[in-house]
Amino acid sequence: MHSYIEGIFLETGKFKKLETYTPDKNAIFTGNISLGQLSTLSEIPHFTYPEILTIVKRIDVLWFSNEQFKFPLYAFEVVDTLNTLTEALNRCLQLWNFQTNFMIIGPRNYQSRFIEKINKLPYSKFKSRFKYRDYDEVKRFYKSSIEHNEIENEFFKVG
Repeated sequence: MHSYIEGIFLETGKFKKLETYTPDKNAIFTGNISLGQLSTLSEIPHFTYPEILTIVKRIDVLWFSNEQFKFPLYAFEVVDTLNTLTEALNRCLQLWNFQTNFMIIGPRNYQSRFIEKINKLPYSKFKSRFKYRDYDEVKRFYKSSIEHNEIENEFFKVG
């Protein structure tokens, strides 16, 4: 499930004409499609200090602006065990100086633990930038994104 969710965000980021990055290049999305094939960036852009990049480049999926200077717009962390929640939140917080939104994805029954954690320091200072989405919500988002992308491509098709 972990690499499938990562693949969803890599693909939908491309639909939105954003640059996408994942450190999990060899993980499989579906069939024989690797996450590296879906990602538009092979390396994380050097948008900040190396010490921050060392941590941030381990975030599951990042969406960057497609402008000349690439800054992170969204950070996605897939939490498939509660043991990884704190580490995921901490990686995201490395981007607190940027206008980055943070999305934590996991099973529906983890949401209460996320809410409990996000209401405590140091996360509570930034809780408006964090969202929790469960796997079913992500799958619905993906399905509608595919449909929208297909309609948009057909609508603007020339010739």
